[in-house]
Amino acid sequence: MKKLFIILLLLLSACTTSDEFFLEEGEFRNFEEIEEDTYLVTCPEERDMIIGNEVHQVYTASSLDGINWVEEGYLIGGSVPEATYFDEKFILIIGFCMYESSDGINFESFEYSLIAENFTGSMGVDPTLMNDEGTLRLVLYAPNTDMNNPIDPSQIEGDHDFVEYRSSDGKTWKKFGTVLSLALGTDPDIVKYKDDVYLLTSQGQNSVVSIEDQNFSVLNDGKPAHALGGVPDSIVIGDELYSYVTSGSNVKIVKTSDLKNWEEVGIALEGEAASVVELPDGSYRMYYVKRVRAN
Repeated sequence: MKKLFIILLLLLSACTTSDEFFLEEGEFRNFEEIEEDTYLVTCPEERDMIIGNEVHQVYTASSLDGINWVEEGYLIGGSVPEATYFDEKFILIIGFCMYESSDGINFESFEYSLIAENFTGSMGVDPTLMNDEGTLRLVLYAPNTDMNNPIDPSQIEGDHDFVEYRSSDGKTWKKFGTVLSLALGTDPDIVKYKDDVYLLTSQGQNSVVSIEDQNFSVLNDGKPAHALGGVPDSIVIGDELYSYVTSGSNVKIVKTSDLKNWEEVGIALEGEAASVVELPDGSYRMYYVKRVRAN
């Protein structure tokens, strides 16, 4: 799961290692308070993300139909990628860094501002993005834990809170609030399907579905919609919802037409933590993680 990435800052940095985020005073690098409750966020110099004896790297793949995928190659060091197409450009989040691109391949980082009361230096982990009719919606799992003693967030007992930030331009983000609390939930995935907005979340290899009604309400009495894989990322293809989940060392494709009955489509490729975007020409690009052994 993405929860291997246990450093709790803004997201989980693909750009620095854990000891880079804290000053002696407990304040954060790369977060500058420019006015009360408003912070300017900048991305530090790119570097590898090493967890244990593995380097995490983001790759891209392309598809004409969302089912058959061809690897394009290495993109950047890091993990937990999340992407969307917005205002004629691609926005990609890796760690707390935000990037933009005109072609979905060549990205440049940019500064953005964050508006949140009582900001503690962490928006959350495991981002999911959606372009909702001109408003970008960013949902994250916000673990309640000791920032100076990080642990695996998925192992925190009790209800897990998911928070949302919104932006009209991708450069200024304002905290909207907590939109869901779910026992042991992780890895949110926000998607619009048949005029409703849903939030899929992981419980291990299970996926739980919630529907938006002011906040999100869990469907099926909180029971998993399926147990075909975790860390979902979903898009609509035709009349069906396709979800790309992590199953072992593979990105598996599953689909549904009613959010209740799911079936396996197949394996997209070897990797994990996929984020899939429909391109302007109707084809698709995937951003996903590979692990290689550190030297």
